[in-house]
Amino acid sequence: MSRPVRPSSMIFSSGLVLGLIAAFLVPLNALAVSTPSYHLAFENPPSHRLKLSTPTKLQVAVMGPTNAREPASGQKVTLTPDSYSPSQLTINGKPSGQAVTVTAEHGLASFTVEAVYHTGPVRLTATLASPTGPSKPVATFVTVGKGNPVLQTRYAGRSRYGTAAQLAAATDPKGAETVILSSGLNQNLVDALTAAPLSALLKAPILLTASNHTIGSDPLSAIKRLGARKVLLVGAVDNAAIKSQLPAGVSVAGYAGSNRYQTALDVARAIKSAGGNMSTLFFSSGENTNLTDALTIDPVAVRYRSPVLLLPAQGGLPAGYQALLKPTTSTFVIGAAASYGLKLPHAQTLSGVDRYSTAAAINQRFFPHPMGVVLTNADGSHLVDALTVGPLAGQEGFPIVMVSNTIIPGPTYDYLETISNSVSALVIAGGTESISSLMATAIAQMLK
Repeated sequence: MSRPVRPSSMIFSSGLVLGLIAAFLVPLNALAVSTPSYHLAFENPPSHRLKLSTPTKLQVAVMGPTNAREPASGQKVTLTPDSYSPSQLTINGKPSGQAVTVTAEHGLASFTVEAVYHTGPVRLTATLASPTGPSKPVATFVTVGKGNPVLQTRYAGRSRYGTAAQLAAATDPKGAETVILSSGLNQNLVDALTAAPLSALLKAPILLTASNHTIGSDPLSAIKRLGARKVLLVGAVDNAAIKSQLPAGVSVAGYAGSNRYQTALDVARAIKSAGGNMSTLFFSSGENTNLTDALTIDPVAVRYRSPVLLLPAQGGLPAGYQALLKPTTSTFVIGAAASYGLKLPHAQTLSGVDRYSTAAAINQRFFPHPMGVVLTNADGSHLVDALTVGPLAGQEGFPIVMVSNTIIPGPTYDYLETISNSVSALVIAGGTESISSLMATAIAQMLK
């Protein structure tokens, strides 16, 4: 007896039932172990560099699938800081480098960043401390400074001599045993620029004389106010004439060569005798049209305690310079001097198409995250206002940035943009005729 054949429709119906059961069971199983797919976002805002006061509370938002902040509590968020100066930064009281876990409340995980001083950019990475957290953690950069407001300080006397006296008082507020006197005449301005590292080594502020034979009232008053007992004459000033005008009991010594190149050599030898760093040398143009190059490298030379030597556009290496090159392991050729064709050992070039791009190249190399800047006018007669600011800038770790009379040049603007998150101090060298209040306010707004 033959067996009856089941209709094919019944076979399909059974398969459909089994398929429906299987399809139903899988989602049930998945739903039993899954949790909402949370992800994180910094609140202020993600991936931006922020300048922080100290201490400052930050927050990470726990976001749901719709990118809306979830009101849920209990989500664990682990924060990992990475700082240039770990000992100076803490998160919730723990030193930088140690992971800190916080719990979200109402969708926000709060933590406090505290720093005792500038540490540069700090990368904070946040990760959900759960198996369902994101595969790519979120990160943000903060730049820890002394605070958000940009403090403006202007040094401006009635003349270049008064401005130099104000800067001397700011550099050495408690007085100075020794001061440096250099000529304030336009044809001799470079001597004061090469004296900056020696000024820092000897803690001797730089003052400008009214002429090569006359001290002038501003520097003379500054010498008395600082209580100086020794004066070092650098460059073209006349030793005998100046000495006769100094208060009784003030001794005089001098560093002066037959020209500006030999004066720079004498100052370099004095830097060596004072324990300066001769393994690094800075070479800048000695031409009057390129003095801004020496000005902008001055804060670096002050920090390195290394000489600034001058190069002529023609004629090769000045006499006596070769001996200074023997112990060097690093030389920097600045600005226009790079086009003079001199081959120096271990040379690195820092230059641009003009004075502003040269200054930007210097500052990007040596001051990537300063806490403050020194603002100067690079145009003509206004340059002298900043002539003696190098020691103060180097002491504070501030770069010198240059503007034109009414213009913020492109390289200056670009550099200021990159450091805006770290800067909290703006030092202005010169009066309002040199740097207008409008210009100072515009720069301060950029750095805010």
